[in-house]
Amino acid sequence: MNKETSKEKIFRILSVALITLFIISFISFTQIVPVRAQETTIFEDNFEAYAEGSFPSAGGWEIVWNGRGNQYQVISSAYSYSPHKSLRLWGQTGWSCTVQRKFTSTATMVGYEFAILIESRGSDYEDHPGFFNKEAATWGAYYAVVKFNHKDGKIYSEDGKVLGSWSPQTWYKVKVILNRSTNTYSVWINGELRGENLRIQRSDTNMINAIALTSAWPGQKVYYDNVRVFTIQQPQYYLRVSLDSVNLNNQVLQTANPELRVSPSSRITGTINFTVENVQPGSWITPVIWVTSWERGTTTDGKVRIVSSDIRATRQLTINVDLTAPTAPGIYYIGMFAGWMYNPDEVASNDHPLNYGDGDDVWDMPSQGWEEVIRNGQASTGPYRMPGRAIRIVVQQVTQLSVDVWTNKGGQGRGNLDGGQYTIGESITLYCSVNVNVDSLRVKVIKPDGSEVTVIERAPSSAGTYSAIAIIGEPIGERRVICEARSGGQTSSDEVRFKVVQAPDTIPPTVRVIAPNGGETLFSGNVFRIRWEASDNVGVSKIHILLFEGNTQVMVVARELSNTGYYDWTIPDRPGTNYRIRIIAVDAAGNAGYDDSDSAFIIARQPLGDQYEPDNNMQQAKEIKSGDNQRRSIKPIGDVDWAKFIINERSKVIIETSGPSGDTILYLYDSNGNQIAVNDDYGSTYWSKIEVRLNPGTYYIKVEEYKNDHEIPEYYLKLTITSETVIPILQVGIRHTYIGDLRIWVGIEGGKEVSIWNRQGGDSDNIFREWGLFELGFTVNDLPPTENKRWYLKVRDEAAGDEGRIEYFRIIYQGQTYESQDHPEIKDNQEVRAWIPSRPPSEWQILLKGKIPGPDNTAVLYKVEKQGSNRVGQEQQFMFSIEITDVDGETPRNEPPFIRGGKLYICYDRRTGPNVYIPRWIPVPPNTEFGWYYTEYGRWGRVLIDEYKNAINERGARETAQRV
Repeated sequence: MNKETSKEKIFRILSVALITLFIISFISFTQIVPVRAQETTIFEDNFEAYAEGSFPSAGGWEIVWNGRGNQYQVISSAYSYSPHKSLRLWGQTGWSCTVQRKFTSTATMVGYEFAILIESRGSDYEDHPGFFNKEAATWGAYYAVVKFNHKDGKIYSEDGKVLGSWSPQTWYKVKVILNRSTNTYSVWINGELRGENLRIQRSDTNMINAIALTSAWPGQKVYYDNVRVFTIQQPQYYLRVSLDSVNLNNQVLQTANPELRVSPSSRITGTINFTVENVQPGSWITPVIWVTSWERGTTTDGKVRIVSSDIRATRQLTINVDLTAPTAPGIYYIGMFAGWMYNPDEVASNDHPLNYGDGDDVWDMPSQGWEEVIRNGQASTGPYRMPGRAIRIVVQQVTQLSVDVWTNKGGQGRGNLDGGQYTIGESITLYCSVNVNVDSLRVKVIKPDGSEVTVIERAPSSAGTYSAIAIIGEPIGERRVICEARSGGQTSSDEVRFKVVQAPDTIPPTVRVIAPNGGETLFSGNVFRIRWEASDNVGVSKIHILLFEGNTQVMVVARELSNTGYYDWTIPDRPGTNYRIRIIAVDAAGNAGYDDSDSAFIIARQPLGDQYEPDNNMQQAKEIKSGDNQRRSIKPIGDVDWAKFIINERSKVIIETSGPSGDTILYLYDSNGNQIAVNDDYGSTYWSKIEVRLNPGTYYIKVEEYKNDHEIPEYYLKLTITSETVIPILQVGIRHTYIGDLRIWVGIEGGKEVSIWNRQGGDSDNIFREWGLFELGFTVNDLPPTENKRWYLKVRDEAAGDEGRIEYFRIIYQGQTYESQDHPEIKDNQEVRAWIPSRPPSEWQILLKGKIPGPDNTAVLYKVEKQGSNRVGQEQQFMFSIEITDVDGETPRNEPPFIRGGKLYICYDRRTGPNVYIPRWIPVPPNTEFGWYYTEYGRWGRVLIDEYKNAINERGARETAQRV
C-alpha cells in the first residue's frame, strides 16, 4: 500500500471515528443494491410448521384455483430448500393451480422472494408466480411475475426479457423488487441481478393485495419454499453480517443459534455461507476475516484468515473450514468479522493503525461477547465491537451412538440377523434400542420387491427401547428390518431379518358351472363358450373340464387351464341327450373342488338349411350366444335375418359373417332399436365384421344381402363376447346450457367426497361423460352402493340465467349397473342431489284444510301439509296450497274475467336448531296481479289477488305451522 498522505489520514480518521457525520454527508448517495437491512418483512413462511400432506391454510394461504384437485396441493418433504418441507402445487392443462397469501401495504417499493423447484418439464406453457389480485380481472391480475417457460426451458420477465434458463429438479432462489411509482421491477436469481427496470403490463399496482404461487397449464409439480414479502426503505450507511447457512461435519446447523458438538482434537470441516451488508458511499475500504477463539495470531501466521481484503458493497461470501478442535473440553467459537479498516489485521486488532496485544483484539472478547455476536451480530460486552457472526463449538467427550433392532422371535444383539419365521396374518412386534439421546430414529421394513414400509419414525428421542406392532401381510419371502439413528454428527444402524411363509391351506376352491347348465342343444362343429365361476381363499391354480354322459366320463375337454372363467369348446360329433359338464378347480395346495351342470344338455348334428326362420324382424330375432357360429341363409331374395344376444357385464363384442360366397351388410342395434354400428365389407372380402365394447343389456343383429337382389344359400353368423375387467365407472349425464357455471361432487353419505367438475367447460352445453372411480380415490371398500353405503351426486349452479336437469347418475361395478331414480331440476344458485339407491319421498301429512267462498260462484280450497316426522335438527318441509274451483264442481271455464282452476304451492323449510323457525308468508298488496302455473290444467294465467284475499290471509295456516 502507498504511504498515506495527511489528507488521506484525515479522511480515514473521519471515516472510522465520525461515522455519523459521514451518514449525514453522504445521505444523498444513490442506493447501491437493495439489501435485507433496508427491508421490512410483511410475512415469511418456510412451511415447516404444517403437517405433511396438509394445506397451509393456518398460515393464511388460500386456494384460488385447485388444478388437479385440492388433495394434490399439500405440504411435502419430497423436496425442500431448507430445512425439511416445502409447498407442492400441481395444476393441469386448462385448469391451473393458484394459491395466494394476502397482505396489505401502501409502500412504494415492495418485493417478494421464494425458492422454486419444478419437478419435470412440460411440453408447453409456463408457470408464472408473482404479485396478484384475484378481483382485479376475470381470472385475476398478476404483477411483476417471473415466467418459467416449459417449451424452451428459459426464464422470462413480463416484457419478454430472457432472465436465464432453468432445469427440472433444481432449486432457484428468486427475488423481485417492484417500484410502484414507475411500474418497473428488478429480478435477482440465485443472488445475481438478471433484470433491472423491467416494465410490467398493468399500471394498477395499487391493487396488489397478495402473492400468488402457481402450477399452471404445463401440468407439472411445482415446489415452493422460503416465501417472503417485504417493503423497501431508503438506506442508511451501515455494515452488517448475517449468517446464511452452515454445514460442518455433515451437519446443517441452525443459523439463528449455530452450535457444533465435537470430541477433543477431532477434525472440523465444512462450509460457511454469510453475507456482509456494506451500505456505504463506495469509497470505504472494508476487509473481511474469519478466526477461531482458540488460535491467537495474525495474517502472517494464518490465524487471521482473509476472506476478502476489500469489499465496497453487499457481498455473499463462502469460507471452507478445515480445523482441529481444541484438546480441552469447553466452549469455543468460530467468528467472521468485517470493518471499515485499511487491512484485515486492523479488523482483528480493532485498531488503526493495527496494534495487537493491547487488550481489545478479537481474542480478548469474553464468552458473553461471543454469544452476543451469535445473537445480535455485534458484541456489546468487552472491548471488541466489530460487526460479525459466530458459531459455537462445544468440545466434549462423546459417547459412541449404538442401535440394536430385533423381533419378538429373535435377533437381539447388534449384527444378529435371525428374527425368526412368521405366517401371513400373524402378529409381529419390532423393537429398536438406542444408547444415547438421538436427533432422529427410523425403523423401516424392506419387502422382497424392494418396497419399504416405515414402522417407527421419531424426531429427537431419549435413550431407550421403542417398539411397533404389525400384522404380517403378503407376499411371502424374506423381510429386512433396518433401524437408523442420528445424534449430532454420529449415525448408527442395525439390521434383523425374518421370513414370511404361507399358512397351510386346507380349504378347497368353490366352483359353479354357469353354461352349459342344462337344457341347451349344442350342435356338432359349433364353438360353445363354457363359463364358470371359481374362487379360493388363496387362489385357484388350474382348471380341468370333463364331459360326462350320464355318470360316465367320456371326454377330457381341457386340462391345466387358467381360471379365466370361460373356455371356447368346439362341440364334438357325438350326438346324445344326457350330457353334463364338470368343472374342477385346484389350488396351489392341491385342494380340489368341482361342480356339474345342474341338468342334462343335448349334443346334436347341425341340421341342413336355416333353422332360425322365421327371423325377419326384431320381434322374431333368435338368440345367439358367445362362441356360436350359426349356419344361416338369405332366402328368398329380400330375406333378412335377425338375432339377439344378452350381456351381463361390460364386454368386447365381435360379430362376423363368413361362408362359401356372398356379400352381406351387418347391423347392430340396442334394445330400443337405435343403430349402434354397421359394416359392409371387412378386409378384402365381401363378408362383414363389427367390433364394439358394450355395457350390459340386450342387443340385436340384422344381416341382409348387399343390394337385396341375390340369395345367399349358406353363410355363418359368429358371435364372440369377451368380458372386460374394468375399473368401476361413474357415468354422469347433465343437461345444462352453460356448464362453466357448474360445480359437481360425487361422494358417499358420511364418507369421502370428491370434486369432479369445477366450473370448467365455459359456455359449452351438457355433460355426458365417465370417470374411473379408482382414479378419483375411491376403493373396493366403497362399493357397491347399498342402503348402508349410499352414494350421491351433488350439483351446484354458481350463476344465474340458465337451468338444467340431472338426466342420469350411474355406477357400473362388476357387470352391474346401479342407477339413481332421482332427476332433480338444477336451479340458479341452488344445490341439488341425486342418490344411489334413491331416497323414497316421505308422505305428506295434512295439518289443516278448509274452503273459503269466493266471488263469481268460485271457491278457494286451502291446505297446510308437512312432509315426514318431526326430527330435531333435520330439514323438514311444509307446504301451503291453494286451489280455485267452481262451487258446483263443474269444469272451470277458461274465458274472462279470469281463468279458474289450478293450484299454487308455497313451500318453506324447517331450519335446524332447538327452535322452529317459519319465515313470514309472502306479503301481497291488494289488487296486485300475481302469476302462477296451473298444474292441473297445464295453463298460465293471471289472477287478481284481491279477489281471493280470504285465501291469502292464511291465519289458520300460520297458526298451525307455528304449533308444529
